[in-house]
Amino acid sequence: MSNNKSTFHLPWRRRITLFIILMWLPIMITFNELLTYFALMMLINIALPIVGMWHVFTVTIDSNGVVLNRVNKLLWSDVVNVRKVKALGLNHIRVKRKKGKPWLVPLFFIGKEPIEVALLKNAPENNPLHKLASELINA
Repeated sequence: MSNNKSTFHLPWRRRITLFIILMWLPIMITFNELLTYFALMMLINIALPIVGMWHVFTVTIDSNGVVLNRVNKLLWSDVVNVRKVKALGLNHIRVKRKKGKPWLVPLFFIGKEPIEVALLKNAPENNPLHKLASELINA
C-alpha cells in the first residue's frame, strides 16, 4: 500500500462542454435583447453543468480510501463486497458498504493511470477492491 493520490474524471468532458455551448448558441443569438433574463438562463443552463463536469464529477483514490464526486468518502475498512457491473452500458464497480447504500464507482473515468491500477496501488491487500482490481488487470 502506498501514498499515491490519483484523480479521475469524465473522458468526454470537452465534447459535452462544446455540445452544451452549441446547444444554447441559437437561443443566445435569438434572445440577445433580453439581457437580464438571458444572463440568468445562461448561468443556470450552461455554467452549472460545465462546472459540474469539470470539477465535481471526479473519483479520487488515495491511501485512505475512495472519494466520489469530491463529497462522498469511502474508507477501505467500510468495503464489504464488490463486483464489476454495467450501468447504462458503462463499466462500474458496485461497492457494498458496512453502512449506507451501495456505490457505483465508474471504471470509465480517465486519469494518469487506469482506475484499476490506482486501486491496486492504494487499497490494502486484504480489501475486496484490491482483489477485484487485481482480477481486472490480469483479465
